[in-house]
Amino acid sequence: MLRQERYPDNEYREIWLFAAKRDNAQAMIEVQEHQKYFGKRVEIVKGRKCPRGVVGVVFYLCCKHFGSNQWFGFDTRIGIKADDGNVYWTSTKNIRLAQ
Repeated sequence: MLRQERYPDNEYREIWLFAAKRDNAQAMIEVQEHQKYFGKRVEIVKGRKCPRGVVGVVFYLCCKHFGSNQWFGFDTRIGIKADDGNVYWTSTKNIRLAQ
């Protein structure tokens, strides 16, 4: 699990290569999503429990396992600090980078 901070691009690349050498596809996905979303402004575009249209900054990102099978059921959960001060928790499937 990556620390809750932004890394330089060369460190992301090194971590990704380390995961690739170990054949850890889930860690590779976590590194890619961390680099794509962490510390950036995002907008919630869908989901059941979070209001759509909320814009904020990603301050938390973690890969969680929700399934009963060890190979499936992984999801990357994020925490968003909205512009209005509220905090929302959702999946990376429910957001997009804000413009």
